[in-house]
Amino acid sequence: MKSKMIFLFTLTVLIVLSWLPGRVFSADDIEVIVTRDSEMECRLTTFEGAGDFAYINPDIDHLIPELGVRFPAWHTINSVDPPLPSPSPPTIAVWVNSHAILILEEPVAAVSFYYSSQVMITLQGSDENGTIIAQARGAVSDPSGEFIVWEPLSISVGENHIFEVRLNGAPGYATIDDLKVCRYFNPREIKEHVRNNLAAYVTESKRFRKAIQAIDQSLNPAFWKDANNLACGQGHRVFNKERRAVRILMTLLKGKTNLDNDDDEEDNGRTKNQISSEARTVVQESLEKLTSVDRRLAVNKSTTAEAIVVTDPEYFELVERKLIKAHENLAAGDVKKDAGKFAKAIQHYKKAWKYACKAIKIAASAPEPPTEPPGSPPDLGGGF
Repeated sequence: MKSKMIFLFTLTVLIVLSWLPGRVFSADDIEVIVTRDSEMECRLTTFEGAGDFAYINPDIDHLIPELGVRFPAWHTINSVDPPLPSPSPPTIAVWVNSHAILILEEPVAAVSFYYSSQVMITLQGSDENGTIIAQARGAVSDPSGEFIVWEPLSISVGENHIFEVRLNGAPGYATIDDLKVCRYFNPREIKEHVRNNLAAYVTESKRFRKAIQAIDQSLNPAFWKDANNLACGQGHRVFNKERRAVRILMTLLKGKTNLDNDDDEEDNGRTKNQISSEARTVVQESLEKLTSVDRRLAVNKSTTAEAIVVTDPEYFELVERKLIKAHENLAAGDVKKDAGKFAKAIQHYKKAWKYACKAIKIAASAPEPPTEPPGSPPDLGGGF
């Protein structure tokens, strides 16, 4: 009970201090832990390194740089002695407004944290237009108010579309710890990672160089609209180059010897296409990643096409036919991918992408719905 009273007193003092002009406590050495895998990067802050009664970095617009998140009206608290059993004691974070906002420097795909609360809280993620695209509700986790029970809460979407996060709940009655934000690498970044991983094994076979060359060619800016989307004009070339890279890598994996009429019998003292077990693992991972990237490019284009509103019935039907074909090829590509037939999977993803581009072109040419001229009297029918 004493611990609870001290903690609640701390929160009360914090809220009062937040109302006093010129009262600034800066938390500018907050711990951030970065983890990465092949497709995603996550940044976790434990809030450790911050002081008691501390505004989060007011001198740099409340930004934790390594985290890439701004915390307006947020404070850190070093929980009382003994420290509260938070996920990473002793420091936790609390907001003092009726709702809390987290502003992201770049969009992310997932946000999570642990919370302890006497009231229900709501976690919402919004896109660049302020539209809520993900939401999760957290039940009362610690009705005693001693902040000793912590529960996880998270939101996620399929792409990096979360630009802002809002938490709704009574100020001073809820705290958080271990905030994590995760973003997917975009298709270009993944391709570059694959390329760099393969480059470590170029001494084992010249086919690694050929695969890398094909990947480099697929990154030609002329083929791309942006880092997540291909240009409908020349974007198909990315699939062609990717398919060539995949065929070369599969040849390495399967030990074939008849690609591009090469008649060399050895590469660096090894029998042709004989590579180390480490290289084989990287090749297999690269096949999966490259094929998944091409699927993602096809899905991104289909999503763009599906978002276009077409009111003309004739054009609507034409668009729908193309989108059906796109989805059919996506499904066929998935079957081939699951069977390990990566080159054929990419061919289907290329077709899906092309059908989506055709749908976009048809939708763009659809006539606008007729509008009544200003001031036109309504047609009531009949007459006198």
